[in-house]
Amino acid sequence: MPLVFINEPRDEAYVDLLRFCQAQATHAAFILQSSSPPVLDRVRHVLEPLRPYLVSIDQVSSWPGHRLGEHSRVERYLYPAQEEVIDVLVTAASGLFDWMNPKLPDDLHFLDGDAVVLGQVAHEKLAWIGVARSKDENLPASLAANVEERPIDGLDALGA
Repeated sequence: MPLVFINEPRDEAYVDLLRFCQAQATHAAFILQSSSPPVLDRVRHVLEPLRPYLVSIDQVSSWPGHRLGEHSRVERYLYPAQEEVIDVLVTAASGLFDWMNPKLPDDLHFLDGDAVVLGQVAHEKLAWIGVARSKDENLPASLAANVEERPIDGLDALGA
């Protein structure tokens, strides 16, 4: 069962969350709904410093918390969950739900292979940790006090 955030991780808790994900995940990723020049210009401050670490840009119809229609695709930018990448992600936002168009790419998430370490639907203010079995397991104190173990309706159907 996922650990669902009660409140948005912001500031120090946001940094703690990204460092936790770095230790648990193989990859960090986010979504660009469009690769049009205006969109790329708005998120260039994130894309440029991450360019040396880019693993792939994949056309996807689902990612944690989302499933698009059969013929719809967006771009998922995939990076290794390593310190240099995390440093950029930490400085790009003050909180997890800042990862939303137009200022940032959508829905920062972390994966360990195909398993979701951190998923979110930023515009719905919903985020969860999918790797820890209980609140006491591996979570920094700043995060453990801000999660509850509970199901999320439709999560499996949404590509989580």
